[in-house]
Amino acid sequence: MIKNKFTIVWLDDDGESLGHINKILNENYANYNIKIVHIDEPEKIVMQLEKNVPEAILVSLDSEHGIGNLQKLNKYADDESPIVVLTPEADAEMAISALKYGAQDYVIKEHIATDSLFRSLRYAHEIHQLTGKLKKNSNIQQHLIFYDQLTDLPNRQLFFDRLFQSLALAKRTGNLLAVLYLDINKFKLINDAIGHRAGDMILKNVASRLNSCIRESDTVARMGSDEFAFIITDITDEKDIIHIAQKIISNVAQPIVLSGNKDSVTACLGISVFPTDSEDAEILVRNAELAHQRAKVHAVNSFQFFNARLDKKAVERIELEQNLRFALANGELDVYYQPQFNIQQNKLVGFEALMRWIHPQHGFISPATFIPIAEETGLIIELGKFVLNAACKQMHSWHKSGYGDLRIAVNLSARQFRDESLPKIVKTVLRNTKLEPQFLELEITESNAMDSVEHSIAMLSHFIDMNVRLSLDDFGTGYSSLSYLKRFPIHTLKIDRSFIRGIPENKQDCSITTAIIALAKNMEMEVVAEGVEEKKQLDFLKRHDCEIVQGFYFSKPLPGREIEAKFLQKKG
Repeated sequence: MIKNKFTIVWLDDDGESLGHINKILNENYANYNIKIVHIDEPEKIVMQLEKNVPEAILVSLDSEHGIGNLQKLNKYADDESPIVVLTPEADAEMAISALKYGAQDYVIKEHIATDSLFRSLRYAHEIHQLTGKLKKNSNIQQHLIFYDQLTDLPNRQLFFDRLFQSLALAKRTGNLLAVLYLDINKFKLINDAIGHRAGDMILKNVASRLNSCIRESDTVARMGSDEFAFIITDITDEKDIIHIAQKIISNVAQPIVLSGNKDSVTACLGISVFPTDSEDAEILVRNAELAHQRAKVHAVNSFQFFNARLDKKAVERIELEQNLRFALANGELDVYYQPQFNIQQNKLVGFEALMRWIHPQHGFISPATFIPIAEETGLIIELGKFVLNAACKQMHSWHKSGYGDLRIAVNLSARQFRDESLPKIVKTVLRNTKLEPQFLELEITESNAMDSVEHSIAMLSHFIDMNVRLSLDDFGTGYSSLSYLKRFPIHTLKIDRSFIRGIPENKQDCSITTAIIALAKNMEMEVVAEGVEEKKQLDFLKRHDCEIVQGFYFSKPLPGREIEAKFLQKKG
């Protein structure tokens, strides 16, 4: 039979009772392999713990050094093993003192012959083990609350806790404190290109490098996806901040080896300083973010200090981004429609769906202002779904009203077009809105299509399989060649408004426009001219066999109800 091992360290000045205790325990508990090790000084527990951690420590209080030995032992044992004391008599005061100085239990000496001694030792051991597990779980939970799971850096909550403490200390000492804010340039694009697992490896690598740039008294935390913030304390000269910033930027820019390949990333850094820029924790972080925004505009691998005058535009941009995050939920976004006409047949053939933002305080906000922010932050994915769903739903409604030959064109942003789930999204929207796929036309820009030709061909093929129409927007402004163009399964070429604006006066614009019309016809594609604002432009396009046009000459983009009133009279 395998016996359970149970080691006891017995602390007693002379050890006279060792043999007696050993005999009683081994005779009464034959199923345990009980080993008793005697020490006569509490300091010797350290050596014993290095050899083997005992299941329990038994301390005799039957000497003038009893309580003193217990106090020292509790210090040296450092909660490695539970302590049980052996008292000479039923002395309540001594027992209470023993518990106060670290004992888990006590046994009266005259009860050694009964099972109370080993029961007390065993229970003390089991309770100690359970307490240790609970403490370990508590520590793990605390770590999960305050540390980022991927990088093991402090998270936003712990960052602000430390910032509040550091600011309180800086106010007492009069030293400077710096908050630095950093993100990896175009990380979302990198993540989409190489995959999330490789992206996580980059984040962990960067986090380790950032941590190596600072002292133990400083803090670096992960604040978001690829965003990190620093607290640099005890600064006496702003030159020290510059040195740290340069070190951080340099370390991040070093090549990263992933699967045997060397890759590199760049970063931008914003800096705000206490007390110059603010004495408030949240404002210091916000100011560092603003300086960081200006650094991104300035150059890659750069840093900028906060400047109240220069960062006013950055403040407005951040506020705009925050407002945009709630715009969809608040019902501030709407879809407007610009009609498209076949000028050879003098008939309405469809609409282009365009997103509009009407802010409750600021009114109409130009798409040229908010679309780039949505693209950069990733909000464009959700906004794009909203436009696609609203446009398809509206067009199905118009079909039911008797306009069954109209189609709807919806723009796809660069980020949407790179999203592998896009075909599934389009299929789901078509199913839910009950719009027949041939009446949906998806528009991608020429530059987006050329960004990754093979990806573009694969993505466009998904839509061809669904019977969805495809249009190449802003044609003539990119750098596609005819060899690539013929590989794209495109139905329509859209002539960019920059060429239409100059006709018929500008000879180059006229030549380019007529060339695109001829190209489209020879490749059996439709051609749409956008941005038509004057009759002379319309006459030129009609004379050169352009089929479809859209622009302010016919109508600016309008909400659905106004489109119905102006262009669609309900059919019986």
